[in-house]
Amino acid sequence: EIGGLMDAEFIGQGWSWAKVVSILEHLWIPVIVIGTAGTAGMIRRLRANMLDELEKQYVVTGRAKGLPPLRLLLKYPFRVALNFFIADIGSMLPAIISGEALVAVVLSLPTTGPMMVSSLQSQDMYLAGSFLMFLATLTVVGVLIEVPVMLWLVRKAFYGRIPFDICQLDTEMELPEVYEFRDMLVKEWNIPLKIELCPPEKDMDQTLPPATRAATRKTEGLRNLMKREKYSGIIAGIRRDEQSMRAKERVFSPRTLDGDWDFKDQPAEFWDQYKTEFPEGCHVRIHPLLHWTEVDIWRYTKRENIPVVPLYFANAEGKRYRSLGEKNITAPIDSKAATIDEIIHELETTKTSERAGRAMDNETEDSFEKLRAHGYM
Repeated sequence: EIGGLMDAEFIGQGWSWAKVVSILEHLWIPVIVIGTAGTAGMIRRLRANMLDELEKQYVVTGRAKGLPPLRLLLKYPFRVALNFFIADIGSMLPAIISGEALVAVVLSLPTTGPMMVSSLQSQDMYLAGSFLMFLATLTVVGVLIEVPVMLWLVRKAFYGRIPFDICQLDTEMELPEVYEFRDMLVKEWNIPLKIELCPPEKDMDQTLPPATRAATRKTEGLRNLMKREKYSGIIAGIRRDEQSMRAKERVFSPRTLDGDWDFKDQPAEFWDQYKTEFPEGCHVRIHPLLHWTEVDIWRYTKRENIPVVPLYFANAEGKRYRSLGEKNITAPIDSKAATIDEIIHELETTKTSERAGRAMDNETEDSFEKLRAHGYM
């Protein structure tokens, strides 16, 4: 027999080596059928993603510069295409548990597949509903399983060398500890850092409030950088929960070449489907952490043991920084959180805004809106 989970003589009997052997003899057919179908589908999706990536400009540039074909394929487009492949893993768990209903019915396997079919035929809404809820739960579990793999892939994507410029807009007004931390990371992580000195405050719009005028220096510094380097995109670490204007942002946010942003005219991003191609005459801001929260940042920092500026931790006077800006427009907050665990606990209970120490956020109601509209990060 090839049907059933085991030979009929072992049904209802206790466990024995003969019963285990019988189960293994019956399982190989459904394993091959279900596994082949699932693997074929995932290979097809991986191939489609690879074909999309191979037409991207960075691959064409790599070929033009003479990179070995196999190295070019595996190091960049394959890793990007693999993200979508890994994302499909979450949907595999319920399919494996259910035994793929059609295969289970044909081979008389006592899995949840035939049970689902039977409940639908007998119009047993309670059993069918419970079955669907169970599969939904398995899908959530599958997603939780794949997330660490995705993060691992992202972390490994640029291992050893970052293939794009890292830029700092420097007003020469950062806190000394920030400069010390920056220099340490540049040296230890081999970061290709470009430092763009921002124009002096006297060249800014003098009608702006003092703190907003000081912050505008970075906006003008970014504009100068964009005009000189002709960057087509900028990756920034902003988050929606930081400030109400940033809550209106998109993951892929188009700007004019001068950096101007019209928050009323943004592309729709439904179900994590992003518009990544834009016409000539604009550049794109990419915000991969847009959906993260402040607590998410600290939890990830703890898990990955990422170094941070010591100013984020409370000192002997009970002060710490939640948001680090220029020393002339940023102030510490009252806090006793001296470790990451204490910071996470504090954030889970506080009602105070992360940017409470930023002076420009407290000057006028539209200060931040004006800054963002003209290119501020």
